[in-house]
Amino acid sequence: MDFTGEGVYDYALHGTLVAKIINSIAVDASLLNAKAVDRYGDVDEIAVFQALEWSLDNGVDIANLSLGFQRE
Repeated sequence: MDFTGEGVYDYALHGTLVAKIINSIAVDASLLNAKAVDRYGDVDEIAVFQALEWSLDNGVDIANLSLGFQRE
């Protein structure tokens, strides 16, 4: 599910790589994709909370968040 408004493609490939690592360790796990970071690496906190809520609504037991927030 896309929470950035730009589609689910992972421009940085970070989430894709992390998902592959998780899948290689937990081979029987089912993975969901909730994209909350845009192609420029910008993170909207509201999108993160929406993604987490969507994940919980879809039965997620464990969530991995690899996020970096810039503060001014």
